[in-house]
Amino acid sequence: MTLRRTTTRHSTAMDAAGSSSGRSATAVRVRVKHRNRPMDEGGIRFLSLLRNAMVFAIAYLVFVGVGIAWVDLLDHVDRKGYLALEKLDIEGLGHTTQQQVIMAADLNGFAGRRINLMRLNLRSISERIAELPWVARVTLDRDLPHRLVIQVEEQKPVALGQFKDSGFWLINNLGVAFKKAEGEEGRGLVVFNGLDPEDLKDAVVGESSRLAYLLRFYSRYQESPLPSVLKMSDVSLKDDSINAGMYPPAGPRVEVVFGRHGFEKKMARVAKVYPEALKANKEPVWIFANNRRKPNWVTVRYDGNET
Repeated sequence: MTLRRTTTRHSTAMDAAGSSSGRSATAVRVRVKHRNRPMDEGGIRFLSLLRNAMVFAIAYLVFVGVGIAWVDLLDHVDRKGYLALEKLDIEGLGHTTQQQVIMAADLNGFAGRRINLMRLNLRSISERIAELPWVARVTLDRDLPHRLVIQVEEQKPVALGQFKDSGFWLINNLGVAFKKAEGEEGRGLVVFNGLDPEDLKDAVVGESSRLAYLLRFYSRYQESPLPSVLKMSDVSLKDDSINAGMYPPAGPRVEVVFGRHGFEKKMARVAKVYPEALKANKEPVWIFANNRRKPNWVTVRYDGNET
């Protein structure tokens, strides 16, 4: 038996035409179909991470580039002195001196230091200035290219507090004992006597404290008609009652007992009774306005215990 080898050849039409044998060949076209296979979850996660990493890398490079450019710009400005601090204006001073503010801000000798205004940490400077005892608030503003403005608001003392074992302290309208009185500081202010050491705080005093209570009482006094008749010099809490030392325009000190409640009405009655008491040609030295049985009564005691 003779075996024949059969060969099947796939060629293009051009190959068939270019054949030297001249034999005709059958052109066969092969079509390959590509099927879109769905990407698995791992691949999707990988592409998402890759995209996020690229975005982060680009943002980081931009950020670093901008930062380097900014630092180079500031260095150039420093060398040329384009934004150097040349003028410092400090406003609102009374008890605080300009030198105290300049030293607290660390700006002493600023004219020769060529301090760049844009490099100043205004928040840090403001906090240091606010630590000065008479400073209540402070604001700083850059006035480019060469000026810095510091606006200071000082404390407004309304009373002088006498604290046990701590001496006299200046008290502002918020009930803060912000500074120990020195020399003539606090002269002419009403004195709150007999305060406890726990009332001496560097923050706003609680509503239930003795100091806050006396401040509310003094506020009622300022709003009443009594200041036009008697000027309050000192206040104290005695035996569950507020006692106030007062002075008329001319005459001796008068102690007035107000109790703990109903101050507005009691002050109005005292303001009305005191001028009437002067008509007796005697000088009142003690007034009792806390008669619980007869709330509308006011008892006046003259010098020599005469009532």
